[in-house]
Amino acid sequence: MQDIAASTCHALPPGEAARCAARQLAYVRQAEPLIPGWQWLNRHTAAGSPCSTPGRLKLIGCILLLPACGLCLQYFVSSDVGGGKQQWYGFHEEAADGEDPPGSSRKARLLEIFGHWCSDVTDLIKATPEDDILRRDIYDRAPIFSWARGRVALLGDSAHAMQPNLGQGGCMAIEDAFQLGQDMRAALDKVSGDPEQLDVAGLWSSYQQGRIVRAAAIHGMAGFAAIMASTYKAYLGEGLGPLEFIKKYQIPHPGRVIGRIVLALTMPAVLGWVLGGNNSHLERIRPSSCRIEDKLKVFNEKDFETFMRDDRELLRAAHARWMLLCEREPSCDAVDATSNSEAKGIYLGTAPAVVGSGQDTHLLVADTAAAAEHARVWREPNGDCYVQDLPNSNGTWLNGRQLRAGEKHQLLPQDTLEFGSHPSSEVYKVKMQHISLSTGGLNGQTYMVIPVGAQAKAEEPEPVPA
Repeated sequence: MQDIAASTCHALPPGEAARCAARQLAYVRQAEPLIPGWQWLNRHTAAGSPCSTPGRLKLIGCILLLPACGLCLQYFVSSDVGGGKQQWYGFHEEAADGEDPPGSSRKARLLEIFGHWCSDVTDLIKATPEDDILRRDIYDRAPIFSWARGRVALLGDSAHAMQPNLGQGGCMAIEDAFQLGQDMRAALDKVSGDPEQLDVAGLWSSYQQGRIVRAAAIHGMAGFAAIMASTYKAYLGEGLGPLEFIKKYQIPHPGRVIGRIVLALTMPAVLGWVLGGNNSHLERIRPSSCRIEDKLKVFNEKDFETFMRDDRELLRAAHARWMLLCEREPSCDAVDATSNSEAKGIYLGTAPAVVGSGQDTHLLVADTAAAAEHARVWREPNGDCYVQDLPNSNGTWLNGRQLRAGEKHQLLPQDTLEFGSHPSSEVYKVKMQHISLSTGGLNGQTYMVIPVGAQAKAEEPEPVPA
């Protein structure tokens, strides 16, 4: 390859290859974008503030979060990239080539779009420095079926630009290069290594035939993943206008049920083919030193089926502490509200913590209707967390439902608790925090300013003046 075209080979940044001059030089039709205007914001971010580190970091490599309504054309993805960092990106449909409002930060814009989502999303955004947030338009293009003309051939995004939902754009370019290298070697061997005698047209044909089916298939999967994510409906009735009331019965949507069955039957084989680097095609020529043993590193492989079937077993296995806390916007103008919050709360341990309006409680509730000793919260040795309403309380509400007097109920991440009244002036949320960033700075008696990201390790939270 170096002997033939060393003076003309160069690489293009992601996203630019689809419009590159080589496409025009090769006389390949310049396809128009099919789906304009997907916005994505993406950057490696520190694992978060004391309230933001994903508790399931490493146990779950990638998390897809979907909106509560179907057809919202939004979704959010976070994935573990090692070193205690998360990579995340959010999709939101709007016009292509758009810009954020003048004077508005990218983080503030993100919080306008995703601020009402669960804290798994908002905490990651707040934990990301403004300069690490990028905005890019995402386009989907129909596959092309002619990758070469004359002495020019396309590779990577210039041949098969695809949406980033499977994380395979760069991988496909690497596979293209490997295939082209093998075909180049075989073609040169036929002419005793003389590049002047090389059958360029035959080389391009062999290269394209070896790659086009796989690249087109993964291009289609990436687009289909976007459709699935942006049109997902959890329950029957979503998006049906006057029939929306059916949602309250929580009847699983048929598409969701069928989708789970199809995924369960096909996902292992599909992922093995997509992520396995087309092993069946490359195995005969791959050197043994490049082989990768796909072994699970953080839990036993025999537990995988259990985790897929039982969400609570997955939660028990998480490397996390559990918190019960109330967060609010910082009351001091000098504190950046897009990167910090004021929080009051406690970590849940095996010893029951008392919640109430009494000064001697572990978690002091501001609601005047709360009893001095109103409720208890704790974490069992197996990892399950519970709340129990105590006698003589004025009521405890879990996710808006009032518990019976003395009732004990299991807590799950994102559950909300109110003590004494509903709605209450303070709404407490159950959250998970990765054990690597537990700081002990959370206070159950007063609100503290929680700093962002890596600062959480070095800085003590500051109390908020009463």
